[in-house]
Amino acid sequence: MLRLVGNRRIKLDAKGRLVLPADFKKAILAALQEEGAGDSEASNLLYLYPSSEALLGFTPAGHDAWVGRRLAEREKKRASLGIAEDDLDDFDDDESLDYYSMTTSIEMDAAGRISLSKLDKDDPDVRRDLGISGEIFLVGHKDHFEIWNADRWMEKRKKMRAHRGTPAARG
Repeated sequence: MLRLVGNRRIKLDAKGRLVLPADFKKAILAALQEEGAGDSEASNLLYLYPSSEALLGFTPAGHDAWVGRRLAEREKKRASLGIAEDDLDDFDDDESLDYYSMTTSIEMDAAGRISLSKLDKDDPDVRRDLGISGEIFLVGHKDHFEIWNADRWMEKRKKMRAHRGTPAARG
């Protein structure tokens, strides 16, 4: 099971690659090995999904679990509102289609580098819209990682700290 914590400021190289910190790389490789059950083609495959704030990075099984949780949360909300299942079947199919069709598969190389330039081929606006270039933050978030624009991440952290009332937010 993948568990990632912490955040790291990282500068993308000239080819748009980020180098995973050693602890992230080790945890991701272990999770991929556990998931792949010996499938060498899947041993370095990761998925990136563009959220409204950041790129979300998953192992293949982690992505499937995340999509499943999102759809289950939606179903639970729908049931609590008394909306019939038949009324939203097409919408649910579209939501599932969005999660999978907007996801890009990328390979991590032996050095632990992830090339974000493949995103530009699939959707040229994704990295630009999220401000993913130059300096970024790689953020561990339980079972996945997130790639943030550095300024947006610092603002998000400031808001989270202010919400919690931590000393760093008051200082």
